[in-house]
Amino acid sequence: MPPRLGKRSSNSSNSQVIEASTKQASVLPEETLDTASRSPLYKQQEHETMQLLQTGVGRVEQVEQKIQVMDAKIQAVQQQLQEVKTKVEQGQENEMSKFLELAPPLFEGILEPLAAYDWLKEMDRAFDILGCTDENKVTYATFQLRGSALYWWQMINTGIQQNSDAYTWNKFKEVFCEKYFPAEVKTEIKKEFSELRQENMSVAQFDAEFTKLVRVFLPQWVVDKNLAEQFWMKLRPEIQTEVDITELTSYASVLNRALSVEKLQSSRDHHHDKRMHFRQNY
Repeated sequence: MPPRLGKRSSNSSNSQVIEASTKQASVLPEETLDTASRSPLYKQQEHETMQLLQTGVGRVEQVEQKIQVMDAKIQAVQQQLQEVKTKVEQGQENEMSKFLELAPPLFEGILEPLAAYDWLKEMDRAFDILGCTDENKVTYATFQLRGSALYWWQMINTGIQQNSDAYTWNKFKEVFCEKYFPAEVKTEIKKEFSELRQENMSVAQFDAEFTKLVRVFLPQWVVDKNLAEQFWMKLRPEIQTEVDITELTSYASVLNRALSVEKLQSSRDHHHDKRMHFRQNY
């Protein structure tokens, strides 16, 4: 019996020791942490961590400030671009108004080569006055197209948009002439001009016909004397002999001299007819 009592006493003592150890173990970490938090190393790490956080926050603020500055610059550039766009649009509207004030002719696509040629020349004359850009020349000229000519351009323009081709004024004139003033027509006009003679026309009538045909070849005859010689060579012989081409070097002077000779000859013929009529009656 006594040994059993001793064993129970021993077990009770062990339980008390384990419980005390457990309580001590549960207290030690808190004390250790508290001591560590007061250590210089911990404080240094905490300080460095705070510095890193502050540095990071500062950099974020700097980035945000830079973004704000960039946004402000972008807005300023966008505003400037809008102002430029507005000015350009207003300038184009003003230029278009000035173009229309010149009363440029319409072109309806009639198959009359000289009409097409004259229309292009009138467009060039208007553009020279306004000083248009190449792009605006095409825009303004095509605005004056009507009827079959407009349908033709809409077909051409569809192909341009699909191919993303930039259409210059010279390119427009090239395709326009292919349609309305082809090379073979120009050859025919050149032949007609070469064969032109005054014959039964009055000097004024001949001048009108001469001018109508010769305007196609004016770039080749920039010297006025060449025009004068061409006109003189095509006059009727009886007028030609009375016009001294060696003394008259301008087209206007030859024309005026031919008109004077014609008037004088007409007056002579009139008096001659009157005398003949008088003799026949008496």
